[in-house]
Amino acid sequence: MYQQAEKITKKKKEGHTTYNAFRKQAIEADFQRSPGYDLGGRSSFWPLMIPFLSKIAENGDFPRYVNNKGYSFFPKDNVSEWCLHSLSNSYSKYLLGQEKKLNMDGIDSVELFIGEAGSMTGWHVEDLNLGSVNFHVSGKPKMWVEVSYKHRKKVTALAEKKYPELYKDFPAADLHKNMVMLPQELLLANIPFRTLKQLPGDYVITLPEGLHFVINSGHSIAEATNYACDDWVKHRKTFPNCTCKQSKKLKGDCRTI
Repeated sequence: MYQQAEKITKKKKEGHTTYNAFRKQAIEADFQRSPGYDLGGRSSFWPLMIPFLSKIAENGDFPRYVNNKGYSFFPKDNVSEWCLHSLSNSYSKYLLGQEKKLNMDGIDSVELFIGEAGSMTGWHVEDLNLGSVNFHVSGKPKMWVEVSYKHRKKVTALAEKKYPELYKDFPAADLHKNMVMLPQELLLANIPFRTLKQLPGDYVITLPEGLHFVINSGHSIAEATNYACDDWVKHRKTFPNCTCKQSKKLKGDCRTI
């Protein structure tokens, strides 16, 4: 599972394509991976994921998940609170000096995500434990698993047990979004969680320091961004130390309150 998620993550960073080309290939891939039924339309989605993902890993046919930073379907002049662009204003009171924006794609600006059946974002919390908003633009359902920050230590313990090789060199390995743990595993580990089926037009809001895992049941388009709020301040302090360059930059841009 780790190799699968790792390759999916790499796919997001490599190469460029047009949407029409991606859409055609994604629909074909959806049919090939799940012929005769709609993954997102079944109540047995999560039990199906074990053989589904195992087959993908066995065949090496890893789903593609691409992104476009700074792009949104919301008009830039839209000031509605439901417009993801407006959330960039939530950072101003927490920035140093005269800065009004972080100017970091996908954090204080909107990022577009386009995926196909089986593409995913591994378990993670948002950068700096920020909250996030995800809007499903079109396509098949996106399936979420969420765990409260109160149970983060339990999730980390489960991840360390399943992926010990990742934690040897990097104690905060769960920041890299490349670990897969299905609800069945959380259930066996006695970790409280909830699942969510996101349909086109739905917003999903994650709270500061909330852990989550997302998998696409088929070709879909969504956009997302982060936000800051007063409740985030206490969670900001618990963000684990990270040697990643981006995390260092983030810590330099935001106040430690």
